[in-house]
Amino acid sequence: MILSPRVSREASVMSTRSAAASPVDAQTTLAEHPRFGAASSLLDARDDLYMLVADLAAEAPFEVSEFGPELRKSSAATQRLVLGSPVIRSVLNAVLSERKYGAVHDRTEIARLLTIATERMRAGELDRPLESPLAQRLPGHSIWLWREDGMDEFGRELGRLFQTDVVYGSESENLALRTATRRMTRVIRDAVLVLDRLVPYLARGLLPHVTLIAVVDQLHRNGDRIPPGSPSFESGSSDSVPGIIFLSPSALRSVWSTAEAIFHESCHQKLFDLASVSTIYRSGYSPASSERIKSIWNRSTAQNSNFWSIDRALIAFHVYVHLAALSKVGLWQASSAESAGSRPPEVDFDRGFRRTADRAHYLGHMLRESGQIELGPDGKALVEWLVQVLQELIDPPVPLRTLTARLSI
Repeated sequence: MILSPRVSREASVMSTRSAAASPVDAQTTLAEHPRFGAASSLLDARDDLYMLVADLAAEAPFEVSEFGPELRKSSAATQRLVLGSPVIRSVLNAVLSERKYGAVHDRTEIARLLTIATERMRAGELDRPLESPLAQRLPGHSIWLWREDGMDEFGRELGRLFQTDVVYGSESENLALRTATRRMTRVIRDAVLVLDRLVPYLARGLLPHVTLIAVVDQLHRNGDRIPPGSPSFESGSSDSVPGIIFLSPSALRSVWSTAEAIFHESCHQKLFDLASVSTIYRSGYSPASSERIKSIWNRSTAQNSNFWSIDRALIAFHVYVHLAALSKVGLWQASSAESAGSRPPEVDFDRGFRRTADRAHYLGHMLRESGQIELGPDGKALVEWLVQVLQELIDPPVPLRTLTARLSI
């Protein structure tokens, strides 16, 4: 299931008036809220959960008795690499869903992968992700660029998960994971640096939720490469393969388009982590039978309806509030001579803020109106908090009738 592949990247960033709150305040609020914002607290809670799931894997029917104890003996750095691994998280999520909901998974494969991970930890401290022994680390962050050279069992499993859980059933062309070129690597590094300089608090709150970035090669059915900028897959994330974001050459066409893509997908990764340790949705929630919210700015396609389930609407709302804050900071810095060196050139933050704030405002209203029955206690509180943050960015608020008409154009 693709949660965020976009046919053409929405410009991330409503003529704006002076807001009641400073954009820096909004940054800090989004990044440091003790319940929904602070990355360190969320990651600790997530890892504590996975430690408990590792203990469950020692019991029948999995009976991988050594993975949990070996993990607990490892250093904090190794624990974070293992528990941040997209493949290990996918495996542990399968263990949890089987024990909690009775879902059926390939127990032999689960045991095999956990056994291999145990052997890796026993052989010595890990210094790179399991999926990519030759991965390159981005300066200043615990984010790694995936490489296909040196790939082994975990790299091949990542490729399989990408094909079955991300690509399958999408309207995109043929996709495959590829090593980033030198130019792509430089662009990704510069994009992360732009985010660090432009929105340091937001970057600190979002980027730690990403373990790996992988480049996706786009091919036509006849095997020819799709030129960058073509209207196809740009970037994506999936809660079935958490911890990794996928970027296409189209997303990598410039430093700023790459920064937008990384920022966008990092929002998804943060919400995946939040959902794993919180009651975001009601017990028994199912996207298939969920209430629907119409994304009135989109057209429906055969593979992609514009009537969104509540989880999809919440995912988009979470992203749009963050993108609105990003654009607001850009607008603020555009008027500050001291910040001239940190803002990207030729970025229309004003237009971007209008678009993302409008969509966030609409989705927040609709989630309050139609989503309450599908949300759990933490989900309801999350919506209310994000609405409050958005209200601090928009002054005065736009009437819903005006907003709906504007978005429908």
